Amino acid sequence: MLAFALGFPTLAAWVYFDVFSGKSWMLPAYTISKCVQFALPLVWVLAVVRVRIRWRDAPRRGFGIGLVSGAAILALHLAIYYGYFRASPVLAEAPAQLEEKLVGLGATTLPRFVLLAVFIALIHSLLEEYYWRWFVYGRLRHRQGPLGANAIASLGFMAHHVVIIDAYIPREHFFTATLFFSFCVAIGGAIWAWIYEKTGALWGGWVSHMIVDIAIMITGYDMVFA
Repeated sequence: MLAFALGFPTLAAWVYFDVFSGKSWMLPAYTISKCVQFALPLVWVLAVVRVRIRWRDAPRRGFGIGLVSGAAILALHLAIYYGYFRASPVLAEAPAQLEEKLVGLGATTLPRFVLLAVFIALIHSLLEEYYWRWFVYGRLRHRQGPLGANAIASLGFMAHHVVIIDAYIPREHFFTATLFFSFCVAIGGAIWAWIYEKTGALWGGWVSHMIVDIAIMITGYDMVFA
């Protein structure tokens, strides 16, 4: 189950972000894969392991950690993008690639892009925290301990982003840019798993994740609409 949970998002990303890029099947493939991915934890925990899920109150300090870490990553992300990568040949093909993805997702107008950005930043980030931190990291922690679980879960979280990031960056920059950005994703995942471990709740990691996704959506807006 853990092997499937770690590998399925990467396979799904290759299908909807590469095979069906810009095509009519892109949105259905994306929707189906996300339904499968985010249903897996509930099916496994409730129907297979048969463990009762209990809701916990969110520790207040988790929000503070999330806000600070998210704001720091947002500032660093935008500084690097506007300070160097915006005019760099590394992202020369990114605007055209992003436009192709937006065609497949039906988000070529600014209002639809804003709706997509709100979904990604607000809802999808929470679902990813529930999947990668609560489920994958949480199940691995019982077998590997916090450090080992964090490393494996963060690399799994990184893997499907390699497919996504690779779509925007020329192949000659794979080792210098694609893997660099992908390892940044892994570091973000490790930070959010650490927040989950320290606070016992997903909310702090979600707040941080949401702010980081807002930074990414700002970058996307600048590439296509600005």
